[in-house]
Amino acid sequence: IRDVPICRLGFMDDLGVWRFTPEEVRPWMGEVIGLLRTPDHLRAFVGGGGGGVGVGGGGAIQVEYGVRGPVEAQRVELWVEGREVAAATLTANAAKPAWASASVVMPSVEAPRLVQVAEADRAFAAYETAVKAPMLVKLELRTRGGVLNSWELVALPPRMLQPEGVVCYQPAERGEKRGGDGGEALELGAIEFEERAYSSGWGLACRSWKPVRMRGPELLPGARVDREAGALSSSRVKLVVVERLSEAVHAYLKRGGRVLLLAQPGETGLGSKWINLWGQVPCISEEARGARGAIRSGEGDAVLAMLHHDLTKSTTRAVPVQQRGLVEHVKPVIRYVYTHDNGAPMLWDAAFMARVESGLLGVTCLDHTTRAGEFLLDRLMEAVLSAEVDGFHQELDVTGMVR
Repeated sequence: IRDVPICRLGFMDDLGVWRFTPEEVRPWMGEVIGLLRTPDHLRAFVGGGGGGVGVGGGGAIQVEYGVRGPVEAQRVELWVEGREVAAATLTANAAKPAWASASVVMPSVEAPRLVQVAEADRAFAAYETAVKAPMLVKLELRTRGGVLNSWELVALPPRMLQPEGVVCYQPAERGEKRGGDGGEALELGAIEFEERAYSSGWGLACRSWKPVRMRGPELLPGARVDREAGALSSSRVKLVVVERLSEAVHAYLKRGGRVLLLAQPGETGLGSKWINLWGQVPCISEEARGARGAIRSGEGDAVLAMLHHDLTKSTTRAVPVQQRGLVEHVKPVIRYVYTHDNGAPMLWDAAFMARVESGLLGVTCLDHTTRAGEFLLDRLMEAVLSAEVDGFHQELDVTGMVR
């Protein structure tokens, strides 16, 4: 019913008040449960558009829908946005669910158009503000008794063209010294203890899941890759994507550079750590209407629908900004309010932006290998490129995090 008082889990809160209504619980704990399986268990897919752009052609995805529980020759209907798209007669029991398949066409979302924007002496590629937002698509499983269960998928636009001037800076590996950046690289691929098993590493071992570390050249195959620190001095470099903070990157920020950090374990990743996602409540920061932030006005619900599936599919990390005294120095994009096993909520950031001296730093701990991750990566790059440094009143001091 509930955990110990310090653990905010269960059906009752600390004062003995029920946290969920029967209607909220019945779709996943009733006698008959409605089930949905999407490709790779994801929630976001490219919508259909001109030229057949989309998953499976024209935005169509194959899903499986089904039931578990005592069901005998029951008609089960799959509805998308209030319209029946498939139906099947299924027989199932508690031990053996029954499944049917259907093709669901995701709605078309307008593709972005690349435009050139000149600001003072800094020219960069950006995207028109008229680009349509991610679109929520509601799926329902219905029987003669009404709605059995429901889910939200997200239709996304085709991926943006990568802005010009993006460089993936890959400094020397351990033991090498190149271009004046003599710091040693961390072992970025190492799996931490907490990533090996359920319940902070002490519980059931992960049988097949392994964390994936984000790599700039893999996420941005069209970007130039440089290993020499001197390359950051080129006027053609508008945004540097890195996996750790090095002396060369810090110097680039001091000169007013724009950097996106794919935060890895360790100090050079701003101390990012593994986090139990079930112990937090997400806070998603939308920009004001008309602003060009990473998450724009009205997009929060779509990002939330993607967060615990697509954006954390292969990595569950965040920066403990409150523990590290960074809360007043960063602008959160996706924040976790962590309540489990704490006497008071603690703040962790999965993505944020900050001013570092004259430059601007974007930080992300999310999974950018999925289509949703690509979408948010592109948005973060655009936000870091276009944001005004003067809008960040508190400066983030990264001196002790540079190697």
